[in-house]
Amino acid sequence: MILIEPTKICKGIYKYISRNNFADFTFLYDKNYSIYSLEPGCELKNAGRLSSEAQLKHNTVSFHPSDKKAAVILQDSSLAVYDFNADVLWQKSGLFVCQAYTKNGNYIWTVEKLSRNYLRISIFDANNGSLLNSLEIKDTLYDSDPHISDIPDSDNIILELAAGQDGICLFECRYTDKIELTELFPHNSYITPAWLPDGTKIITLENDAQVYAHFSCPQYELLGEQEDMDFDDEDLMPGYNMIYLKNGLAIVQNMNYRHFLFDPVKLKRIDEIAFQGYEPVPANQIYKNLKDEHTLCSRIVYFDRTGNILTAQTSDKDNEPVTIFIDEDMLINQIV
Repeated sequence: MILIEPTKICKGIYKYISRNNFADFTFLYDKNYSIYSLEPGCELKNAGRLSSEAQLKHNTVSFHPSDKKAAVILQDSSLAVYDFNADVLWQKSGLFVCQAYTKNGNYIWTVEKLSRNYLRISIFDANNGSLLNSLEIKDTLYDSDPHISDIPDSDNIILELAAGQDGICLFECRYTDKIELTELFPHNSYITPAWLPDGTKIITLENDAQVYAHFSCPQYELLGEQEDMDFDDEDLMPGYNMIYLKNGLAIVQNMNYRHFLFDPVKLKRIDEIAFQGYEPVPANQIYKNLKDEHTLCSRIVYFDRTGNILTAQTSDKDNEPVTIFIDEDMLINQIV
């Protein structure tokens, strides 16, 4: 096992925005609508507040990469942009379920759920809220759960439609004078990928077969895919967190939240990694209702890229919840 010394451990749960593009600022927020900036040394500094009408869910809050502005989906499902004094700059009514700023903060991509059968994808001018284009599509999975993620060095986005046992669809959305969608992997259920920071490769998980795959980009050509796995050993069952490091290795997760250094070319684990003080322990030490469960689990349940900083968290139900930060270069120096 490789033990990692984090840059900073902060007590409490601070919600972060997963981001593949590097930004001038990294902002987080908490359940009390307070906004924090991540300062040098990964110190958190109070930076302002969100509107108390904001939905505090995944993909409903995003921050401008170089300005103190937040785009949020409100309780009435409208879209709004606020400054950090919680003063509204512009607002659009609608049925919005997810949204995200683009690489430089010039645009905001959104998805509205019009019904169980139809979605509307739109792109707005982030400065004044003018609608640049929209596209209605049929939800072929029916009543799916949409998610948006950014692509390195691009204003395009990945749209994931997830419908549990009914499958997952991935699209690349691009905008020139109109919105165009390309379905990336028809007839497969690959999840939102982890990107090599230069944008030339991705690693992803085929959710039905539960195997990892490696693709070149922007062609999305398959470079390799794991053979079918024998999952009698539940430690081999994959989880959903993935980080593609700039040194060409990756970090993947298993179903018990344990994390592993992974070779995307050989498609094999190299070694288990854990933060010092947060090594895997028997499940009954974490989940008090599982008195007879001794399977090793990690207290760290989330581990994601937030620009050049990697951010990890325990569950908010943990006895002592924490948010952990580590600079990517520092992590790489500790694993090589």
